[in-house]
Amino acid sequence: MKWKLLLGLVILVPVLTFAIQNNHPVDVTFAEWHYQVSLAILVYGALLLGIVLGMLLIFTSRLKKKRKQKRLDAEAKKKDAQVAEVSQAVDMEVNTEIASDPAEKA
Repeated sequence: MKWKLLLGLVILVPVLTFAIQNNHPVDVTFAEWHYQVSLAILVYGALLLGIVLGMLLIFTSRLKKKRKQKRLDAEAKKKDAQVAEVSQAVDMEVNTEIASDPAEKA
């Protein structure tokens, strides 16, 4: 628990230092909108947006893999059932041949 607190402080110090040293306003223009915002807020906003978008991409990728795995598991289960059915049919045929062989020789 202490190492998490220490790690948080190690990260927090440079973050706060950056925010304090870069608090002057900058002009942001996008299409018809014009804003004046602190440089630190702009950088942190872009960072936060990148983190959220990255998490969404990871989530959708994992969801896609999970769906594919379910589909493959269902196919494997179906194939196992087919193999068991064929194996049972072969066993029955072999057993009937073995049972009929001594009768033919006699």
